[in-house]
Formats: sequence, C-alpha cells, structure tokens
Amino acid sequence: MKTIHQFGDSYGATLYSDSDNYNVKNFVELSANQLNYKYINKAIGGNSNEMILNKLIKHLDKIKTGDIIFINFSFFSRGSWYDINNHKIKSTNKLYNDILDLRNYDENKHNHIIDLIDYYINNSIDYNMRIFKLINSILEYLKSKNVNIFYIHVDDSEWVDELLSVGTNIKFQNGFGKWLLQNGFHKEEETHYTKGLQPIFANLILNKTNNFTADDDIIYVDINDIDFNVTLKNLIERNLI
Repeated sequence: MKTIHQFGDSYGATLYSDSDNYNVKNFVELSANQLNYKYINKAIGGNSNEMILNKLIKHLDKIKTGDIIFINFSFFSRGSWYDINNHKIKSTNKLYNDILDLRNYDENKHNHIIDLIDYYINNSIDYNMRIFKLINSILEYLKSKNVNIFYIHVDDSEWVDELLSVGTNIKFQNGFGKWLLQNGFHKEEETHYTKGLQPIFANLILNKTNNFTADDDIIYVDINDIDFNVTLKNLIERNLI
C-alpha cells in the first residue's frame, strides 16, 4: 500500500479544536483516505524549516518507492536555538510571531538569543538558501526512488522559486499563511484554520494535483479554484469526512 508522509509545522500537523475538544483530520490525511493510502504525519507545531529537515532525515528509511511526501514548509524568518539549560533545540516561534511580525521575547530572559532572532529576520535569504540546499539534496535522493514530492510554502519571497529544483510547489499568492488570512480562512478555530475547511481543501488539492500524480514544477492555486459547494453527501461518498 502506498503511503503519504507529511512533514511540516502547525499548518501540517494534526489539527485540534479547543472549543469542541476534538481532533480534526487535516486536508492531506483526508486526501490519503480518499485514495486509500496509508498516512503518516511527522509535522509538529512550531517547527522551523531546519527542524523539518531533521525530521525528514530521521524518517528517510521509512519512505519507500512509489510513496508520496507532502511538506508544509515553515516561515523563512523562523529559526532554531539551543536551550543550554534544558539541552534541547527549540524553535524561535514562541519568541517571534512570523505571520504578524511581532517580537514576543523578554529582553532580559532571552538576551542571549536576541541577536540570533534578528539574524533570522534580517538575513532570511542567507539562512534559507543554505537550509534548502540541504533539503533539495534529500528530495533529489527521494525523487531517484520514484517518490512523488509536493510542498506548500507558508511564506513568500522574491527568491522562493529558487529554493528547490525537485517536487511540485503548490503555490498560493503571498504564501499560504497570508492567503489564508486574506480570505478569512485563518480564524484559529481548528489550529490555525477556520472550522470546516479541511474537506474543502482536500477536494482542492486532489483536483489540482490530479490525485497526487501531477509532475508540474508549480501548481498555482486561486480562490476561484475552491469549490464551496462541495456537499456533505459528496464528502461522505468520497470518504473525505
């Protein structure tokens, strides 16, 4: 049985609704269910792209010929730092809100990493070109094993299309995060997402990727591509809920 392996940050993690106290299948898992593929989720909320790379390397031996990987890449200004007291590598996500461009750190408590956060924010092209060079090497190896690769950038930049030479970029205007915000899809009801969107997004991704068989370099997604008339009956029949 083919497997879809998902990596990423909170936009790709298992979703959770605080208000209704239930877990929600994200659109990639719903897509895997529709195709009768096994699904493995290795996305973790707060991950930086460096941490996503680490998770991908650790899981590499589990990805087999004919499988699919789907990556929700994180913000270009998000990095990692070493917590010497707890001996752990941590993300900068709790110290800097990437999507709102807000610094959340305590200048006294986090004085030792403020310069590092400034580096990630002000030198994102340097940091990301180096990280994605490593990611690209892993993806080239997976492509040689006939693994299909799809990814979404939550962020955008003038150099984003230079980052990877393999895989299919499912591209949203201004990056996935801002696209969600601009269209009212980022209401933090199911993790970051507006409640009820995951089946609709699953339908969108399956249609745009031709059930994950497309080999385009870039697939552009527009708000007009979304079918808001996907009915409950249709979703049940297609096993999307």
